[in-house]
Amino acid sequence: MKLYDFNEIINSIHSVLHLSGQRPDNSTLNKFDVLIRDYILSNYNCEKEKRGFVHSFHEIVMSPREIEPLVLRYFAMINDNLSLLEKLKGKNFDFLVNYYNFKLYALDRDFSSKFNEEKYIDLLLNQEEVMRRFYGTIRKLPIDEKKEMISTFSEIMQVNSNLTKDPKSVDNHLLVNLMSYTNLKYFGKEFILKSTIYQRRILNSLDNFLSDDDYIKIKELLEKYPRLEPKIPLNSEVINLFTFEELNSMSHKDSVLYMQVMENGFLSRVREILHLCPSFSCPLDFLKPEILKVLSNEIIVSLSDEAKLEISRIPIPYINGVYVMPVKKINKVVSKDCKMRKKEEKKNKQHK
Repeated sequence: MKLYDFNEIINSIHSVLHLSGQRPDNSTLNKFDVLIRDYILSNYNCEKEKRGFVHSFHEIVMSPREIEPLVLRYFAMINDNLSLLEKLKGKNFDFLVNYYNFKLYALDRDFSSKFNEEKYIDLLLNQEEVMRRFYGTIRKLPIDEKKEMISTFSEIMQVNSNLTKDPKSVDNHLLVNLMSYTNLKYFGKEFILKSTIYQRRILNSLDNFLSDDDYIKIKELLEKYPRLEPKIPLNSEVINLFTFEELNSMSHKDSVLYMQVMENGFLSRVREILHLCPSFSCPLDFLKPEILKVLSNEIIVSLSDEAKLEISRIPIPYINGVYVMPVKKINKVVSKDCKMRKKEEKKNKQHK
């Protein structure tokens, strides 16, 4: 057991609330500091010291683990949710995310009050990550907008809480990002309630770097193709580079090529290459930036499979922190391939 004084305990509670983004104003803290003090005095082994006419506890015998339920009780008191706290504890709800990081959102009255209590507890027990991910996206919003988003979320979940479940997954996979702030804001309650599982999977996969215009385009795309299963992630570059028709009809072969360059800035180059030669294919290591910087689109589509394989195997030296383009070696292979092609063309003409 470790001895704590009251200030240490209160400071620990305040620190957890601050780290969780749930620290209220000082006047609220002062009020509930007194209440948690009285609770500790009544429920823990306290050593008291008489100072004049006032009995104040000097030290409290408590283990570090015992501070954790005090954090939950403190936040539950602030939100007038002690009854909910006890019911969740009775259901063995795990409030701990990791060391001193608690699922305090579950006790936020602005959140819990929008649900029937039985429904709310059921959602926390069976879709906790969906609830936590949603709350995390609205936590720092202005209070009025936060309450509006909570209302929208609760309305959707009370109409159909199964929207966040993927019926084709073998492990009861949840679409944990479906109900994010941005999805509720840009797609709205009606769209989500009427959405197909294909649309919901896409919403669940969207990244956090989309602009307002990107969201508008994605909504138009999903309305036009409600059963769309995109072969590549719908990030900002993709949604602004490809037409809706291209995204809907993209082949597996082309998607493999695009995925190779998604992170290196050559998506548009590969698209140009495929427009020049729709049947284009290459080894996995061919579409390196060092190769694409050396060769034009026209040369690339003219290369034989053997030449592309040989080029893809050329080592790219790393000198002084930079990958150096092996221009001479690449051009040597291109020149040899060109000669072989001309020789083959001449041979075919003679046979004709």
